Amino acid sequence: MRHPIDIPRGIKARSPVAAASGVRRILQSLGRDRRGAAALVMAAAASSVIGMAAFATEAGNWYLVRRHAQNAADAAAFAAIKTLAETGSTQTAVSMGTDVVSRNGFTAGGATVVTVTADTASTPRSVRVVVQQTQPLLLARVLLQQATVVRATSRAVAADMSKGACVLTLSGSIAIGNNTIATAPGCALASNYKAGDAFQAGSGGSIANGSFTVTASGIVTTGGCRGCAESVSAGKLVLGSPPSSYQPPVRNPYAALNSFQPPANFPSSCINAQTGATLLPWESGSTCYTSITLSGNNTTVMTPGTYYIRGGDFKINSGSLTCPDCTGGRGVTIVLTGNATNAIGSVGINTNGTVQLSAPRSNPASTNGSNSDLSGVLIFRDPNARWVPSGGTTQVSINGGASISLNGAVVAPNIAASLNGGSTSQVNGCTVMVVGSLSLGGNTQLSTGGCTAMGTAVPTPQILRLVDG
Repeated sequence: MRHPIDIPRGIKARSPVAAASGVRRILQSLGRDRRGAAALVMAAAASSVIGMAAFATEAGNWYLVRRHAQNAADAAAFAAIKTLAETGSTQTAVSMGTDVVSRNGFTAGGATVVTVTADTASTPRSVRVVVQQTQPLLLARVLLQQATVVRATSRAVAADMSKGACVLTLSGSIAIGNNTIATAPGCALASNYKAGDAFQAGSGGSIANGSFTVTASGIVTTGGCRGCAESVSAGKLVLGSPPSSYQPPVRNPYAALNSFQPPANFPSSCINAQTGATLLPWESGSTCYTSITLSGNNTTVMTPGTYYIRGGDFKINSGSLTCPDCTGGRGVTIVLTGNATNAIGSVGINTNGTVQLSAPRSNPASTNGSNSDLSGVLIFRDPNARWVPSGGTTQVSINGGASISLNGAVVAPNIAASLNGGSTSQVNGCTVMVVGSLSLGGNTQLSTGGCTAMGTAVPTPQILRLVDG
């Protein structure tokens, strides 16, 4: 028996069809209602907007970190290649590069990886520095799943100048005076002087009003190059490659002569050279000279060998000084030496003199005291002489024209020298000057073209530069 459902009074019972129709109307009303839709869209897009903003912010920081890493890598590569050029030690160069990277804020360990490698087997020698650092993801996690690695690479090389340097100053500048025409198209002018004026173009620093022309394969200095850019622009410096400043010191191929000792069996007294005579070297009976000073219109002949001048000068004021038998690798070496610090003479070759001399390919070694380190050396002034500043008395002075031909090395490590015309006028000649400082003037021609055949060592500058990694 079915029990009826009691319907309260006042309420009219609805049929099932009517109830369903009511529900449908309510749902249709909600579907047409747009209130709050924008909030729903913003809520859905908020994560993307925040992610993009975070990515832009963090990407900017990554770019900044990479720029700092590149600067650190460049500085480290240059410091390391400079160390390699100066010491020849790959281990020292790698340590230097790693230290410079660390000092610039990238110490190896954890998220930072630093790799420094030195290559001495290839030409040119090189150092490569790689800096990597993993960047943490912050808000950028919304878009990225893996951490970003910032990477910077730098490579530096040390390339030898193929034809070397015909001038190397060890402790002073190379100064170019006005009215100078210096021609050295096959070799460089190099200075180990660390000051800003290691090379000075123009007398008194005058560039615009200076009258000079210097032609060389390059200019290389450990210090600065005063007036070089202006002189190049004005056509007064004609160079095969741009000036290279603040490079590593050029190795002195005659450094062994810094410990030079005169023969132990020097006689108690030496002789004066006679103008117009035939002079004999040390190898002929241990002959030495108090000085060789020539004047007049006579011709004085030197026999191949080593000439020791004890405490005096080598000066050619006039006349002719030749060595007819200086052929086939034979030549003369003139050594100025002495027993006391200041008892060493000077070198002076003047305009009125005619000098045609060549160095020996191999300085004759004998029990009489000749020194094999003097091979290829034409004039050597004992380094026990005191240093004379550029403003003082010049101790090596060569003044002459085409009649002055000096083939070989002029080695005077700690004194001021001047070259005002002369030296060698032949492309295949060989004139190398290794001195304390040098003043160039007049009409001077230099060349290293014949140095290999003559056995004369040529200083070889190294040019450091950054290249593509």
